[in-house]
Amino acid sequence: MKIHRDLGDKGFDFFIFDYAIIFYFKKFRHLDKNTIKSLFANTNIDRVFGIIDIVFEFLGIPAKGIIKQIGKVVGPAWGEYIKKRKINDKVIKDIQKFGENELLGYLPEYLARDINASMSKVKTPQRLVMFFDTYEALWGFEGKITSNHNYEMIDIWLRRFLTNLELKNGIVVVVAGREPPNWSNVNDYWEIPEEYIDLYAVDFLSSGDALTYLEKAGIEDGERREAIVSNIEEHGLVHPFLLGLCADAELAKIRRGIAFDSNDYPFEKRSQKILTQAIHRFLRYTDQDTSMAFKALSAFRTFDESLYHLLGEKLNFSHTATSFRTISGYSFVKEYTHSGEKGLATAGLCLPTVFCLFQSCINTTSA
Repeated sequence: MKIHRDLGDKGFDFFIFDYAIIFYFKKFRHLDKNTIKSLFANTNIDRVFGIIDIVFEFLGIPAKGIIKQIGKVVGPAWGEYIKKRKINDKVIKDIQKFGENELLGYLPEYLARDINASMSKVKTPQRLVMFFDTYEALWGFEGKITSNHNYEMIDIWLRRFLTNLELKNGIVVVVAGREPPNWSNVNDYWEIPEEYIDLYAVDFLSSGDALTYLEKAGIEDGERREAIVSNIEEHGLVHPFLLGLCADAELAKIRRGIAFDSNDYPFEKRSQKILTQAIHRFLRYTDQDTSMAFKALSAFRTFDESLYHLLGEKLNFSHTATSFRTISGYSFVKEYTHSGEKGLATAGLCLPTVFCLFQSCINTTSA
């Protein structure tokens, strides 16, 4: 639905996808009209609401009648859309006769084909770049692919969407994740050939990029930036998570008016030890309320401001709106959305080892 909302604002039309997904919601999820309308609240309201009315009021009429009714809602743009999407009675009949799983499986294809048709419109962009982040989230909390069968089943909706996009029309897809996709080795119709996959490893930052990051993060003193990078780089490369944590610690010092101290360095350059030292250093320069907040919040996979205030009230640590904004701004706290609900998550959500280290460091720092 996010793709639908974002591209709908750019002039893309999704009339068949709209009809199919609204039909699915009504027939198989038994949602009422108002509930379905709430799911499309940020899109082209008039047209979508018109199609919702068609699904509810003209459920039993022939496919030709449905096409005619949608045309009345859409207006003059419907004729051009039908030609580009090659819409006929069969498309509507298929949607109406599909079982639940079959229709659900076709939704990514309908979405992709609507995008293809819209790419040739005058008012839509000539180039479309689509970004899909955190690819491993398809496999849940650990983000691990347990078997090829599991891979094919969970990943299939994304591959059905991608294989139906016409890349020659100026569409580029970027997928980011902790594991490379296995798309050329799956055993189903939606295999993506290897020649369409261009893999890039995005892991460590160069020392130069790390210095730029620290400057943009708000560390204006060049000596501080050089000291951080020179003591955490390995062969000219810097781990992003470690860099962010060091930046958080240095910014905490700056906020408290603590002068730069070269004795904070160097770290022991061993992966786990250096991370533990960086966390200890961060906690040393944060106040006690912040440390207590992280100890409490680390028990949850995600959190929001209401949970933060509830924990602060129950555990007796300071919990103002300003302190929540400070916590939300740390490099290891990320925005997180699931089932339409927005919140925040610590890096422990995708790095369980770091999560445990954070817990243990808080405990030993508090002792």
